[in-house]
Amino acid sequence: MPKHDQDDEQEPDWFSVSPDDDISPPAQPGVHITVTPPPPPPADPAKADRRARIRRWLAMHGAAAAVGWWTGLGHVAKQFMTDVGDGAPMAALVMAGVAWWGAELATEYVRLVPAKLRPAARVVYRIPFATILLALALNTPHSILG
Repeated sequence: MPKHDQDDEQEPDWFSVSPDDDISPPAQPGVHITVTPPPPPPADPAKADRRARIRRWLAMHGAAAAVGWWTGLGHVAKQFMTDVGDGAPMAALVMAGVAWWGAELATEYVRLVPAKLRPAARVVYRIPFATILLALALNTPHSILG
């Protein structure tokens, strides 16, 4: 017999069985089963917030890398990596770290721009960092992207 315990009210039933005498006379005799799907789980706001932050980060750094590549900074980084030779990946990572540190310092500790211009300034400050990382990803010897 299916699970239908009236004493156990902790978990809602996802199905119910009704004998023939509880419902209107059916077209055919027998047991009729009504299936009710369980309610969907509640949405996790932390997961949605994390996804939004990831999308915002990717959009900001992608736009900064595109602007840097378009203005020619990517070609300068590529030429630098070609001139350095085997130490190019490490040199590019050090340059990217210095550029990231400068961007963080400029956006968080030194308030040089008005509040309305700070979102655009954050993208501008991250142009060298994002462009160096893009050049590193595209021009590293024996990389899977290049």
